[in-house]
Amino acid sequence: MFVNTVLFSEAANTFRREGVYTNALPGTKEYLDYWRIQRDRCLDGYEVGGIPITGEHYFYLNFFPIMRFSDDAMYGLTKQRKQKKELDFPSFWDGDYSWFWSIEIARNGITPELYAKIKPFMLITIPEYAHTGGRHLINLKARRKGYSYKNGALLLRNYYFGKLSINYIFASEEKYLFGDATLDKIWIAMNHNDSFAAWKQPRLKNVDLNKKCGYKKLNESGILVDAGRQNSIEGITFYNDPEKGRGKNGDYILFEEAGKFPNLIKSWIITQQTVEQGGYIGGTMIAFGTGGSEHEDALGLSELFYNPASYNILPIINEWDEDMFGQECGYFVPVYQNKEGFMDKEGNSFIQKAKESEEKKRNDKKKGTQEAYKQYTSEMPFNPQEATLQSNTNIFPTKLISEHRNRVIAKKLNKLGVIGTLTRHDNKVKFHPDDKLMDVDRYPHRLDSDLRSGIVIYESPIRLATGIPDGLYYIAHDSYAIDGAADKTSLGGAYVMKRNSRISSTFPDLPVAKYIGRPDTQEEYNYNMFLLAEYYGCTNEQIAFENNRGNTIEYARKNKKLHWLAKDFSSDSRRDTTGINVVESYGTTMTAGRNKQSLLYIRDWLLEVVGKNEMDGPMYRLEFIYDLGLLDELIYYNDKGNFDRVSTLKIAMFYMKENEDKPVKDKKPVSSHLAQLNSFYNDGTVQHSFPTP
Repeated sequence: MFVNTVLFSEAANTFRREGVYTNALPGTKEYLDYWRIQRDRCLDGYEVGGIPITGEHYFYLNFFPIMRFSDDAMYGLTKQRKQKKELDFPSFWDGDYSWFWSIEIARNGITPELYAKIKPFMLITIPEYAHTGGRHLINLKARRKGYSYKNGALLLRNYYFGKLSINYIFASEEKYLFGDATLDKIWIAMNHNDSFAAWKQPRLKNVDLNKKCGYKKLNESGILVDAGRQNSIEGITFYNDPEKGRGKNGDYILFEEAGKFPNLIKSWIITQQTVEQGGYIGGTMIAFGTGGSEHEDALGLSELFYNPASYNILPIINEWDEDMFGQECGYFVPVYQNKEGFMDKEGNSFIQKAKESEEKKRNDKKKGTQEAYKQYTSEMPFNPQEATLQSNTNIFPTKLISEHRNRVIAKKLNKLGVIGTLTRHDNKVKFHPDDKLMDVDRYPHRLDSDLRSGIVIYESPIRLATGIPDGLYYIAHDSYAIDGAADKTSLGGAYVMKRNSRISSTFPDLPVAKYIGRPDTQEEYNYNMFLLAEYYGCTNEQIAFENNRGNTIEYARKNKKLHWLAKDFSSDSRRDTTGINVVESYGTTMTAGRNKQSLLYIRDWLLEVVGKNEMDGPMYRLEFIYDLGLLDELIYYNDKGNFDRVSTLKIAMFYMKENEDKPVKDKKPVSSHLAQLNSFYNDGTVQHSFPTP
């Protein structure tokens, strides 16, 4: 528990009382000493009662006025519900203490001794990351927590105390820079400092999007040049152009409203390449935002948050998501942290009381629409999982899928599959495990990663004495369009689906293998996909695919394998919404009607009960999916984004419906088939019993 925190804000408290920071006359020793002390605290931090705060935190508390409620409202000392915000200095909050120390650790690292000193009061980072520095930050937060002010203070401190310091705020649209946004708040605080602080600066630039301190002077050649500190703060709108970040090497680079930032990952990587050169980092990137955004905009925020090390982001130990404790994630601010009316005067949060208050609000929200409730919990989350569930028209059971995804990561169930390659030798297809190959199991995938991928097998094909039972397996396949395209957001996807039958009780109507990737050519992709089909005996109209992309038919015709391809389906939505009849052909024509129907099929497929858990409760089919990329696509699915794995599932659903009345044919009678199950695998490569989460 923090005590005597008012002592961190002595300068601000003096200004509240006197209207000035010091009554000492400018130019006197008292005046100069006072401002020298304040400058040192803003740069090096300040310590009270053995508790240190960073220089950036000190600057925020004392020199960055914000619009806020009164102390009585903040600490729950008034019953008057209607309150008006006024311009005042921020109070000390326990959550801010953690945030500003996380920034210091990410930028500069921290000694083990100092880390041990602050650790009881802040979120725990992983020590080997904490001591090295040179990291960036991601902040996923509940709405209205004041992080535009806190992060704005970082830039303004550089503006006054840096030298040639360039600082940027990136936003997808200008409305996220102005109008109760970070830039407005910085300019208000800048005017305050220029009016009342000794470090006030003349301005070389003074426009809405860019302010630069300094002045003009004549050099020795009589030319008018810029002089002074020449520090700047600039806002840049991307308007869905990730290239805007190229060449922007700033001390601080803020990604404002990262949950509403299209192409955030691509923008992040391009900017990262500028600030990181030769193993050294010239600046710190901070993405911060709130959940609840529609469609694909929030995907980048979630990706950065749950995979911090992949983007050189300071990892924090996840203590919020169920079954995810101890896993790496980004910095998270729940709704119950520093909630108005649920703190004491020292800034300590009353976590349990705040949670109880929020639970009551949630119960009231449940009386409204499901969409409104989901939107509220994503913007006022208890945990990151709630924040990253997008509020859109996704009909899939995203909460159940997210909980299962967390279990998959925590228990490393995504490693159950064996990755390798397929080759043909002596007219027989063989699988060769190779753990050096890439499994593209991330969504969205990094565009600079190796997308060639290997084949992942969860269960090898079952072979009876006369071979693989006819109709036991089929392939659902969704190709990509263009060889060597610069934009590699689209992947090829193929799932080998195992039909439910008496021959085997494992993986009922579930994928037993996958090939997800984008090799250098479509020829290579098709070669591997057809090898996979042959390996599982899918050679009799058992490759189902969407026929409006790729060159599957062309490849099959060239290699005399057209009979491997499934024909267009006869069931469900044979007519497009335009009234045009679907022409029968190889592959599937995914009309608008079929697309809508396929989503219902997938939802019902995911929620089908296929077993019982340890508590004798239902276990849904979705709990036996271990492909993280597919789980993420199901969580974030919408009608605008690129979801290759879900597109493959759509094909699988129609094939399943088309052939549900066609039994799997035993080529030889089998007695006691369950007892013999584990002897049926072709080469012993992958032998799993029915998987359990």
